[in-house]
Amino acid sequence: MNLFKAPQLSEEWWDLKVGKISGTRFGQVISTRENRLVYELMNEILTGQCDMSIFVTDDMQYGIDNEDVALKLYEEQSGIKVEKVGAIISDLTRDHIASPDGINIQGGIVQEVKCTQNGHTHLERYFEGIDSKHFSQCANYFAVSDEVQEVHYISYCGYRKERPMFYHVLKREDCQKLIDKGRKMIPEIMKEVKDKIEKYKF
Repeated sequence: MNLFKAPQLSEEWWDLKVGKISGTRFGQVISTRENRLVYELMNEILTGQCDMSIFVTDDMQYGIDNEDVALKLYEEQSGIKVEKVGAIISDLTRDHIASPDGINIQGGIVQEVKCTQNGHTHLERYFEGIDSKHFSQCANYFAVSDEVQEVHYISYCGYRKERPMFYHVLKREDCQKLIDKGRKMIPEIMKEVKDKIEKYKF
């Protein structure tokens, strides 16, 4: 597995992300709806930087503050040791990355943490499984590396004292069609990006 060790949100990590397809963008890759992904990637490559001016909502801050708490509970309950890395770089192309919240390299397990202040959201995840809006992000881990065998989708809500943390296990076979589609589309998208840049510059 090709790991990038610099911490997430570090200067080196932001530099790595420039012009790359990552978890949130993987959803755009496999979407049948028109989107602006090609132009977002072009802009980053031409400027040499990502847009780091992310507005942090209260919910996002809650996630930042509680991610390590969730991972500690996960380790205690699952017995699975978690390591922090900056990113996983694709087996196939350096244009494709994923940034896991945690990883267990020996088991081929990636941890994706979603913290919520809403007790009802936490309950819904327990009974209904992975949020549909997060499914493509989870599938991206498999698309990046064949060594990833499972994604553990962790939900944490400190307000649900009876069960503040639980996780669902997503296996490679659960999203093989998305993996195959993404791997087919990414080279086509990046070729379009590079062709458009050449046309724009010259």
